[in-house]
Amino acid sequence: MIKQLISSIIECEKSLENIRIELNQQSLFSLKPIMHRLDSNNQGHITSYDILQFCQDNDISCQHYDAFLCLKYLDVNKDGRVTFDDLAIQILSKTNREKRFVAAIREPYFIEKSMCLPEIIETGLTYYFGELLIYLREQLEIKKSLEKENFNYFKLFSQLDQNNNGIIHINEFLKYFNLTQEDANYFYMMGNHNETIDQINLMDIFVIPQLEHENIKQEKAQSPFKKNAFQQFTYQNEDSFQSPEQRSTVKYKQAQLKLLNSDQTHSNTSSKFVDELTKKLQDFTFTPKSNKTTCNIEITSFDKFAYQLLYQLLLKCKFLQKTQQKLIQRHDFCCKWIFKVFDCENKGFITEEDFLSGFRKLRIQIKGGPRDLILNYGQDFKINYEQFKKLIYFENDADIDENSQFNPQIFSNVTIDYIRQLLQEQIDIESFKKSYVQYILKKANNNDESIIIKKQIQELFNKYNAFPNDRELAILTNQLQNLYF
Repeated sequence: MIKQLISSIIECEKSLENIRIELNQQSLFSLKPIMHRLDSNNQGHITSYDILQFCQDNDISCQHYDAFLCLKYLDVNKDGRVTFDDLAIQILSKTNREKRFVAAIREPYFIEKSMCLPEIIETGLTYYFGELLIYLREQLEIKKSLEKENFNYFKLFSQLDQNNNGIIHINEFLKYFNLTQEDANYFYMMGNHNETIDQINLMDIFVIPQLEHENIKQEKAQSPFKKNAFQQFTYQNEDSFQSPEQRSTVKYKQAQLKLLNSDQTHSNTSSKFVDELTKKLQDFTFTPKSNKTTCNIEITSFDKFAYQLLYQLLLKCKFLQKTQQKLIQRHDFCCKWIFKVFDCENKGFITEEDFLSGFRKLRIQIKGGPRDLILNYGQDFKINYEQFKKLIYFENDADIDENSQFNPQIFSNVTIDYIRQLLQEQIDIESFKKSYVQYILKKANNNDESIIIKKQIQELFNKYNAFPNDRELAILTNQLQNLYF
């Protein structure tokens, strides 16, 4: 069990590091606005209540003790509070020195206390805390099992402490547990340790933390962005159009636009990507299912908000890919058995009701309905196994588990949570794509169905540090081919 705990800690740190790198390279990533966003009571440090409120704002399932576990993870120096320095250590990349340096010195920008961060950063932090909670809950269950077994930590420490000085060197640690150097580095990295760790800090990692009282205000003000489901959109007239995630005051909008137009958000643009994206999208057509008439839109450029939506779609797809890769790598993963959880009557296909029944069987809650998934991946309001594989594997190879004999009754809690997260992200993306089509159609219907949306795409790409590479371009075009209305 102790090896299972160490494995979970290493896997957690690897997963969080991927999110850190993704966040750090965003042009709108800045440490002070993030601290300002999380420190809701202006105390100069982050409390478990602040983390709980952030999770509630972004629809992350989180109890007070869960938030306390997150606080313990972020509190690097173990002084009982998360300061700016603690946050910087745990939110900046720990493996990529260049990205860490660039992100650390990036200029801050202003946000109102009651407002979200720019959506790319808010979404990234949501994935960070969501992923952290998955592993912290898993580790808590393992620690409880070790406690029931009366595991002797002091005996373990004495075996690891070769010099009997209270210090455990990384080399002794990796030899004892037969770890690779990389895995041992990730374990030590978790607590911001380099080559050695003392027994006190190791005990803090291994034992179950007791909930501590925090002197904070218990009355929670109603958050103006509590319903921060980033897949939903409110359509107003074109001049005031904005997504619910931004919900910005005029002051915040002006500050954000100033930042977006500043030199710090510019990068050396590659016209190749711009030209290729334009070329791939200019002949894009889709047929609204409502009236079966084809609406031809030559997309030679986008206005600012249309491009923001497109980039958000790319970001969601990239996070979805990571979730799918993590699910596929689980020891108890089997696509066939996941399908059978929903197809309990062995019909060979899944309906909307089957999806809902499967959600109840797995004891997971999904926001939004699975109908959009069936419409996109299935046919005649049902989805067969081959179509289901495309939903599960997305951009990954779909032949790695065909001969698996795994028993579907023993999915681990982590695997079930990844299944929930994957389906939720798929539903969010389908809803997002439908909203994107509605926005494009709205613009088209204002000036004829054959409208050419004209603006300078090169100028637009210059304003955002978000140029797609070949892989990202393939993801985007593949998603756009599946648009429907």
